[in-house]
Amino acid sequence: MQSVPGFHNRDKYEVFCYALTPDDNTSFRKKIIQESEHFTDLSQITDNGDAADKIYKDGIQILVNMNGYTKGARNEIFALKPAPLQVMWLGYPGTSGANYMDYIITDAVTSPAELADQYSEKLAYMPNTFFIGDHKCMFPHLLLNGSGTDQAEEIKVIDSQAGVIQINNKIHWPMHVSVVQTMQQCNKVQAGGVQVVM
Repeated sequence: MQSVPGFHNRDKYEVFCYALTPDDNTSFRKKIIQESEHFTDLSQITDNGDAADKIYKDGIQILVNMNGYTKGARNEIFALKPAPLQVMWLGYPGTSGANYMDYIITDAVTSPAELADQYSEKLAYMPNTFFIGDHKCMFPHLLLNGSGTDQAEEIKVIDSQAGVIQINNKIHWPMHVSVVQTMQQCNKVQAGGVQVVM
C-alpha cells in the first residue's frame, strides 16, 4: 500500500494522507510521507471532532477508511462525515454497517453481488482483488541477481492462476496468487500502464 500515494496523477489529484498512529520511524511511513502532497499525523489531534474539522477544512472530496474495525481505528471521525464521499477499503473487508460510509472497495469473491443487501455500503468492485500489496516494491532485495547487487531481475509471470513466475529465465516455485497479481500490477503501474484512481 505504501506506493499508492505516489502512483496518483498529480495533474488530476491532490493526495492527502492522515495517520492515526504516532510515527514509528519505518521506511513504510517515510515513503508515504514523501509521496503524499499532504501528510497529517492525527494521533496528535486526539479529539475526534477536531480531527474531523481538519479533514473538512482540507476540502477532502473522497475520504478512504483503511482501518474499519481494526486496532487503532477512529471510526468516530467518519461518523462526523467530514467528506461528502466516504469509502471503506483494505484494512477491513467486511461492511461497516454504518450509514455514513458510502462505498466499500472490494471484489466479487470477497463480496459476492448476491450478498450486496448485507452491506450498508454500495459495492465498488476491483477487477481481480481488492487486496493490494507492494511485494515487489517493498522487497526488491528478494529479487537480487546471483551477484548480490541491487540490479533488478527480469520477472515474467508464467501462470498467474498457479502462481508460477520466471526470474532471469529460471522458473520459480508457486507463489501465492495474490503476490503474483500484485507483482503484475506493480509492473504495470511502474510502466505507466495502470493509473491508481481513488
